[in-house]
Amino acid sequence: MKLLKHLIKKYLWRWVFYRKIFNPAISQNRDFVVSLDRSALFSKEKLNIFTTADEDGILLNIFEKTGSGSKLFVDIGSNDCINSNCANLAFHHAWTGIFIDGNKNILERGRYIYRKYFKDNFNRFDFVHAIVTPGNVDDLLKKNYSRKRNLSSEH
Repeated sequence: MKLLKHLIKKYLWRWVFYRKIFNPAISQNRDFVVSLDRSALFSKEKLNIFTTADEDGILLNIFEKTGSGSKLFVDIGSNDCINSNCANLAFHHAWTGIFIDGNKNILERGRYIYRKYFKDNFNRFDFVHAIVTPGNVDDLLKKNYSRKRNLSSEH
């Protein structure tokens, strides 16, 4: 039973994941950006590719209106790095980033998926196993940010 569950999870996950990164998702991203009302602060349009509460759309709306600067993200509490606020930025908008999570096993799942998908560009991402606290957040960011900032300016 355990083997069957593992196989179903493994292959169903691939199907769901590929739907999020290929043609349907690319079209959804493009259509969302085109449909944004530039004069409105908030968008009535919704976009959920990697998220469930419209974070994909909220972030694109913000960056369309303010500019995206360095295209570098830091995702604290990134879970598996796929069901993440920043996954759409990584997969569809060429952002570089740092994923930080306290659960090492689930973070490793994200590292595995990003390594398989991004192959030669895998170095665009760091996967940091840490529990973030007010006392260590500055050190974590200083330690990981400068190298990523240099990589993001290359894209």
